[in-house]
Amino acid sequence: MVLPRLNSRALALHEAKLEPYLGYLHHIAWGLPSLILDFQDLYRYLVDDFVISYTGALKDRDFIFSLDDYSGRKCKRKFLNAVKRKEFLDAFDRGILTLRWTFPESEREEDRRLKL
Repeated sequence: MVLPRLNSRALALHEAKLEPYLGYLHHIAWGLPSLILDFQDLYRYLVDDFVISYTGALKDRDFIFSLDDYSGRKCKRKFLNAVKRKEFLDAFDRGILTLRWTFPESEREEDRRLKL
């Protein structure tokens, strides 16, 4: 059997005799691995909690403002500056690896490991 190019998650589901394109929560769409999306949703709350908690400590000085043109309309956009972006990504990587997050300004640490 010739398999299409699958990423590691799709390959793991296929090896477990599951069909990565037949999801339960997400509808079947051509080329969309619905079951992978279903499994990702199980952990989405961890990312949401991290982003919401982390952004609570950000100030205006942590952002770069840009005026961009989208479809003929001027839009003001905010981006994290280089220092804060690196800090955010480092904290996120540490949190994903350990499922523990320390938030910068408060140095508060939360344990988000799954209790089995």
